[in-house]
Amino acid sequence: MKLSNTWNVGKTLLGMNISIRSISLSSSLLVLSWSIHAAGIEIKEVPVTEVAPAVQRSTVSRSFPADGNVQRFSALVTIDGSSMGRTAYIRSSGFDTFYEVLPFDWHVLSDKPLLQVLPEFVEYSSTQEIEFLDLLRIFNIEVLVPPALEFEHPTETILVFEIRSLEKAIQVDLPMYLDRSQSSYYIADPIQVEREISLEVERFEMPSDQPDLEKPWISIRELKGFGLVDKTDETGAQSLLPVAYKLRFGSFSVDSGFQKLGATDSHLSEFPYKPLLTE
Repeated sequence: MKLSNTWNVGKTLLGMNISIRSISLSSSLLVLSWSIHAAGIEIKEVPVTEVAPAVQRSTVSRSFPADGNVQRFSALVTIDGSSMGRTAYIRSSGFDTFYEVLPFDWHVLSDKPLLQVLPEFVEYSSTQEIEFLDLLRIFNIEVLVPPALEFEHPTETILVFEIRSLEKAIQVDLPMYLDRSQSSYYIADPIQVEREISLEVERFEMPSDQPDLEKPWISIRELKGFGLVDKTDETGAQSLLPVAYKLRFGSFSVDSGFQKLGATDSHLSEFPYKPLLTE
């Protein structure tokens, strides 16, 4: 889905005035904190606490017999040893990847071919025509609940994520609005978001002695606006609503997960430990 009139939709739903921009300065724990409010988006500097990604890259080759000949396969394998988990993935050699288009490194997505979302842009002939703004327009978070269960999706939510480097970290609170036909949340004003995020990323200085850190990295924290389910079952226990979610570009799923809405402190052992959907 492409949003042809996203600016007007975001302004109508969220009652925004994009001509207002305020900057507030404060000091906390010797960290300079500041906020930008524009079209509902809020950006503030936060402490640099997360361990930087320790990325290692190496080429792996394998040979195998095929039709009497020896065929050779070679791939570039990336090991991500950041505090967000240790994973390995193969760079999609010969394809334009999301890394080339996004101004930050999103570990779950960076090495995936941009060709995955080309069908979303019927007027484009190649992945080289797709820009950051195009991806923001089709980015959405699908929230799925079993049809038999009654659940009212909130009309507005706030996506909270962080962009970090070794020297700097910012938190972004990004308004999103509900498309009921798809049970998905879209960015209210992608044009303004593209401008603000691009300006912020330009202020990040990557260390010259660590060539693997070419861009700051992004961490998705939470999608706020989902209240606890106020229901009890026949035993009097609080009802927990099972819900699944997908982070997508158009219909292409980038990441997914599940949780139970209605969980309280007594359910901290439920998986996942830190759910995406929050109050």
